[in-house]
Amino acid sequence: MAGFENDVVVGKNLNFDDDGPKPHLGILNAAGKLPIGTGNLSPTPEVLGGSLTSPNNSITFGYSSPNITAVVNTNVVPDLHTAKWIVNPTPNMGGNSTTIQNAINNAVAGETVFIMAQATPFTENLALKAGVNLAAFGCDAQNNVTIKGKMTYSSAGMVSISGIFFETNSDFILVVSGSAASVVVFNNCRFNLTNNTAFSFTSSSASSRIFLFRSTGDTATTGITYVASSAAGQFGINYCVLSNTGASTTASTVSAGSINANYSVIQVPITTSGTGSLNCTYCTLDSGATNTTAVTVGSGTGASLESCRLGGGTASAASIAGSATITNSTVSSSNTNILTGAGTLNYVAVDTSSTGQKINVTTQSYLASGTFTPTLTGAAVAGTTTYTTQLGNWSKVGNIVHVDINLAGTAATGTGDATIGGLPFTVSVASKGSLQWSSTWAWPAATTMLIPRAIAATTNITVFGVGTGATGGLLQMTNAAFNVQLSIDYQV
Repeated sequence: MAGFENDVVVGKNLNFDDDGPKPHLGILNAAGKLPIGTGNLSPTPEVLGGSLTSPNNSITFGYSSPNITAVVNTNVVPDLHTAKWIVNPTPNMGGNSTTIQNAINNAVAGETVFIMAQATPFTENLALKAGVNLAAFGCDAQNNVTIKGKMTYSSAGMVSISGIFFETNSDFILVVSGSAASVVVFNNCRFNLTNNTAFSFTSSSASSRIFLFRSTGDTATTGITYVASSAAGQFGINYCVLSNTGASTTASTVSAGSINANYSVIQVPITTSGTGSLNCTYCTLDSGATNTTAVTVGSGTGASLESCRLGGGTASAASIAGSATITNSTVSSSNTNILTGAGTLNYVAVDTSSTGQKINVTTQSYLASGTFTPTLTGAAVAGTTTYTTQLGNWSKVGNIVHVDINLAGTAATGTGDATIGGLPFTVSVASKGSLQWSSTWAWPAATTMLIPRAIAATTNITVFGVGTGATGGLLQMTNAAFNVQLSIDYQV
């Protein structure tokens, strides 16, 4: 029948000639019509008109005989196919197209091309068409329906793609270019990046979009990443897991438009530049496995990271420019500078398990805590101090730092003012605290109490002696045993 292979016409309870020859089976006559009986009836009953196309077209049956009044019956045939266009590379096996591109070319907007499961990939480069969607069963997205090639799209309108496994073939999986409002939506797909970056997004239309929904991906080697975007539109990542088993340190980039991610895990770095921006909520942005900075926000670009987790391994977790903000997030890194840049932190919990770590960000309003290693040296000559205990803990709320120090030792060869150093943050406003000093060291004359006094613009504290009838002075180093417990608050 016209339009479809393997369609069957069945006639029930037909009896045109009990004594005549058996009916013909599926042989078209000279007029191109299908006989449905033979014998003494003349002319032979046949399909008089109509063609079996989809969906729900009519087939008209009828016959005439000298002794029988003509009978005509028109029936609507239900279309039970998954879609109008079905792709199977093996002919006569349930499909009406052997290639995906042929089905796309024949489809019109509003129609879906359904791709049947195959053991081998479809190695096609596809030109997408506005309004023509690609689909496979969701269970086949793992590897039963695989497209190994590049898709291109530059028209106005949306294309939806679902249930398909994509693999790079030494080129991008998708290129969206031109100046039209092109929109491509992936749902429940999988991306295997074996030898190339996945997405090239260069459309100059601010209404252009690439969206990933509930999809997974993996960079299987180095030197590649997920997206290179210089488009004016948006690249969206929603409820996705984008892994990095190939240990690629190549960053996904956005130099115009934006990358917007929600409820997703992204294990490659992301870098913004130009006018590009990054906006993430409830995401894990962690490239700690490759010891690379998870997020780098360039000067003049913007970023808003809220309720996220950032990790950089031995690298800083994030480097954020002045227009970037991290809010209600957690950050982990073993680098000395856990976070760097001139951006803003609002209530960020920082995991500092290594000594000497700091947050080198201009504007800070967050909760954090950690440890550090305090020292006791001379201001004139540092000398050598022999420690038996050397402990420091710090906590930070906004720009106020609290430190607790426990120092003990058997000797200290330094000279000059006794200086406790190694504070986790540079002091911007001097503060005082409590100090317990147990030693045989000589206190300043007429001193009845020792107090710590922070020195502005350094990470050191001096020990000041005060008393009645004396102006006081700074405690001087003495080469003798000591035991110090100190608490102090200061502003950064």
